Amino acid sequence: MSKDYLDLEHTLVLTLDVVNGSCSSQNKFGAVVEQNAKVAKQINSFVKACRKHHIEVAHIIPHTDDTESWAQNFFELNPQNDLIFRKKRFDVWQCEEFSNFVRSKQITTLVITGFEALACVQYAVLGAAERKLKVIVLKDLISNAYWDTWKNNVDALTEVISCLYGVVCTTQELLSAWSKTKKLFN
Repeated sequence: MSKDYLDLEHTLVLTLDVVNGSCSSQNKFGAVVEQNAKVAKQINSFVKACRKHHIEVAHIIPHTDDTESWAQNFFELNPQNDLIFRKKRFDVWQCEEFSNFVRSKQITTLVITGFEALACVQYAVLGAAERKLKVIVLKDLISNAYWDTWKNNVDALTEVISCLYGVVCTTQELLSAWSKTKKLFN
């Protein structure tokens, strides 16, 4: 991975839509989301590692009055350390508060995780590219409802992202690169 993607001071990790509706079999859409539930737990572990590296994490969740919508059975929220932004549409960039935060903090690299890969993740990547931000998509930390049906499409999406918009890698590859970067600067 190019060192251009490893400016940890200007990196923001996004978790997209890690909410009950994306992870629980009790979701209101009746969607098959077992893969999302597994990935949510992995995202949780990754977020804990980000905190150890002192990398900011922003949780993007749908705008709702239901404060219980967080996927509390799958994901441990740390409101003292993490940022929470609520979006009204698939596209996180339409959340003015989030867009302003990225601009004001001079974020240059986004690490994208979450659901739904074929909607919200894709919009996050395209919006980041429009804003000339570097994008890292963690292919083991994105998922989609009806995984068995849509997995090939998600694989195709990550191929397009890696060709046109940024880096697609695994969590372990990124954590390893971050560890090496921290050693270089210590």
